[in-house]
Amino acid sequence: MRPHAHLRLLRLVWAALLVLAVSWSTPMAAQPALRVRAATHVELMLAALPTGVRVSGVLRDDMDTPVADREVRVAVAPSEVSTQGEAQLVQTGADGRFSCTFTTSASTYRARASYEGDTFYERSETTQRLDRSAAGVQLVLALPPDRVLHLDAPTVHIATQASSTASVAALRLSLHDELGRELASGRTDEDGLWQTELASTLLGEPGVGTLVVSSLADPEHAAGTARATVLRQLHTRLTLQASTRATPPQLLISGRLAHARGGLPQRAVAVLVDETPVATLLTDARGELRRALDWSELGVAELPSHVVSAVFESDSPGIGSSRSARVALTAPNAPLPSRAWLLFACAASLVLAWRARAASLGTQPDGAVGAAASARRAMPRRRVSTPRIAGTVEDAERATPLPSARVELHDGIRLQRNVAVSAEGAFDTREIASGTYQIVVSAAGYAAERVAVVVPHAGDGSRLRVRLTTLRSLALQTYRPIAVRILHEPGLCSMRTPRDVLALARERAYLTDELQTLTGLVERAAYAQREPTPEEISAIREAARVALQTLGPEPSASHIPKR
Repeated sequence: MRPHAHLRLLRLVWAALLVLAVSWSTPMAAQPALRVRAATHVELMLAALPTGVRVSGVLRDDMDTPVADREVRVAVAPSEVSTQGEAQLVQTGADGRFSCTFTTSASTYRARASYEGDTFYERSETTQRLDRSAAGVQLVLALPPDRVLHLDAPTVHIATQASSTASVAALRLSLHDELGRELASGRTDEDGLWQTELASTLLGEPGVGTLVVSSLADPEHAAGTARATVLRQLHTRLTLQASTRATPPQLLISGRLAHARGGLPQRAVAVLVDETPVATLLTDARGELRRALDWSELGVAELPSHVVSAVFESDSPGIGSSRSARVALTAPNAPLPSRAWLLFACAASLVLAWRARAASLGTQPDGAVGAAASARRAMPRRRVSTPRIAGTVEDAERATPLPSARVELHDGIRLQRNVAVSAEGAFDTREIASGTYQIVVSAAGYAAERVAVVVPHAGDGSRLRVRLTTLRSLALQTYRPIAVRILHEPGLCSMRTPRDVLALARERAYLTDELQTLTGLVERAAYAQREPTPEEISAIREAARVALQTLGPEPSASHIPKR
């Protein structure tokens, strides 16, 4: 073999090795992109024309919000043909609706509408069959503007309006939930209206759900379907009884958290004294509260009277928050002594006075007793000091202990010690030297907290309550100002995900590259399987600051679009 042939072979070997190295390294370096997308569904209505058929419909997401500016593929073919037939691409309008016409001479045909999905929405498809001799039926569920079904009432009113080119009287309708359970059925009146009163217990548990109403096909009408996303909600009621006990000085708390279907177990309720949170209590299996709290550990000012109340902040979209009535209390005083104790105290005082008088006359110069008493009165009262730091660590949202937390004691220069945390989330440093300390509390998936404590102290450093917030919650909290700016209604923030807010921003011409970047970061931090890192939360905060600047000044109330 000639020398240049060896050189050519060597070059080929090096090229092959380079290709293999690139192919092996690329998958290892690539980071999967998380995309949380909304589910979609297509509602169809078919109407026969003299020479064909008109197909109309609407594209909606899982919150029943119209999806605008998307391409929907509509195909029509005779029922007896297996092929898809003629197809058209149509664009949805601002209200998510689309319409197109097809020329066909078939007596029966089927129409298929499909949306391929994109970065924000999942794919969906629906098929409907129609006989040219049968008229299409369009159904509309009449719901409250906020789509909230209040389960506190014994019954819930549901109405459906039917429309068609044929008569809409006596159409057979049925109503189902998202699980396919039939809730009610009946027939429309002469105007195509069907109304029913549903028992609230039939609607299921509180939370987000779907109602689906459908009409059966008959010789004159094709089948029709409509669906709507609803929020089934129960209001809560929090009762509170509060009293005081003098010995030992305690605040006695009892009450109950319940809704129309019974008590709410294992829910965190905050107790407030003079509007200051002093304790968090968990309801028992019947939703009841019962606890005796030591006044000395509440950290409230010594006043002649106090106002006590309780607050329940719900973290479930179908369960409402509530607050108890305020209870006025007088500060605990020592109980009045009985007559026997008064007589004993008077006698003891006389004996002590007689002995003091005798001692002063026999052994001390005049004025010695008075001077000693004055000196004792002039001495300042010693402050009780505690050379230890102790407290509890809990989840800020659920108010549950965090035994997995890590507690470190720093003296400002170096780490002094790691402090063990019990199964109840309690920690105690025991005896430590005087000085100023930093307590650093951390846990996997949570943001760390720092607490400064001076030792010795008057007891406040031995009942610390450290509440840690998850990094996922911090990501969503950082996004909340963006959501409020776009939704214009703070109450809707808990019902909308970041990608819902991004879709609405597109409709209201708020969409920017910075907002898209921020939404992707928040979705990844809040919903990915991997826990976010503190560095990612810092990046989200910076991206939120930039995104708020690009949104411009907050609009006034007069410029907020009507819903």
